[in-house]
Amino acid sequence: MTLSVVLPALAVVTVAQFVIMSGVFFISGQLLPQTLAAVYAKFPDSFTRMIIASIVIMPGANWAIGFAYGHFPPGIVAPLVVVAMVMMNISFTMVHLGTRLTPALCMAILLLMASSAWAAWLLQAK
Repeated sequence: MTLSVVLPALAVVTVAQFVIMSGVFFISGQLLPQTLAAVYAKFPDSFTRMIIASIVIMPGANWAIGFAYGHFPPGIVAPLVVVAMVMMNISFTMVHLGTRLTPALCMAILLLMASSAWAAWLLQAK
């Protein structure tokens, strides 16, 4: 497992998870609330916004995840998807709540990355 494989794969899955989280926050009406206020007023229910996100936003994320699994070893991509998912969830939540990064949260993130690296190593072991 080299950085020349891990970094591009991490970039692809991070973009995919960013798009997914953007879709989730769009569905809940919390993605750029001032900028998208007219859209949220026109489509006030989350079901309609879910249909819109499923057609407009989510296909790009699905393509990116499929691309990652098709071009990089699945044993590396799977743990990276978990890391990217948690990182995007934490990032979007911190922005939404206006909280700051704490040392305890940094330690939790480092433990997540270490456990994902261990899982990737175990998946590659023969």
